[in-house]
Amino acid sequence: MSAKNIIKSSEEISDVLKKGKKLHSPLLTLFIRETPEHRDPSGRVAFIAAKRLGNAVWRNRSKRVLRAALRTSYVDYSGYDIILMAKKSTQEAGSLEVSKEIVRLLTKCIRN
Repeated sequence: MSAKNIIKSSEEISDVLKKGKKLHSPLLTLFIRETPEHRDPSGRVAFIAAKRLGNAVWRNRSKRVLRAALRTSYVDYSGYDIILMAKKSTQEAGSLEVSKEIVRLLTKCIRN
């Protein structure tokens, strides 16, 4: 995952949150939206951990778990903007467990 594949602007993040499809699992919440035509067709992703999850150490751990899980999932999400939002249970889960959830949610959404 290179730097160009990360959604950085808050406008783009809020656009995916408002107009994207929302999928829940016990470990994370996934927002997905097809990439607009004027953007690069390679997939982009953002990782979010809300302040209610705890202090910065716990939020950063949650985001590290999400990043590692996406890296090991090997799902092709090109053509989509994805936001992975951590939940409280993400902190204690391993990246392999979270990776299985990401694969399940993405294949469910991309196929439809």
